[in-house]
Amino acid sequence: MTTLSDKYVRLSRSYIQLADRYADIDLDHAKLKCQFSDLLNQLAEIQQDFASLRIQHTSLQEEYQALAELKPLLDEGNLLELEEALRAVQAFEELTTETPDPDLLEAEQAIAAYEQEISEFPTQARVSGSSRQTRSGADLLFEVPSENAA
Repeated sequence: MTTLSDKYVRLSRSYIQLADRYADIDLDHAKLKCQFSDLLNQLAEIQQDFASLRIQHTSLQEEYQALAELKPLLDEGNLLELEEALRAVQAFEELTTETPDPDLLEAEQAIAAYEQEISEFPTQARVSGSSRQTRSGADLLFEVPSENAA
């Protein structure tokens, strides 16, 4: 009977060892499950960050393409042409302010001279007539006697 009792004792010990191993494995499984859950949460956050970075990257590429179209304008030849054009505009402005255009018709020259005289007219002037009032040069009134006035 020893053999049967030895078998029973060995079987009981094996069962206890198996239960201990199952408890250890179950504990390890719970730890790994928590760690895996944390990793999944971190992965979701990283995916969201990646999606926002992808959107930002797309917008930056569009801006770069828009700026790349303007890059040839910064070429040294273009800058020299721009400076030359600015000098030409300044020279033209100086020329037009210093001397009148010789191609103007006589009437246009007379109008220009009249406008210049008006601009030089004193701001305060006395108007002779029945109503002696002080008025500005742009506000002058001349009274004309009417035939129907009583």
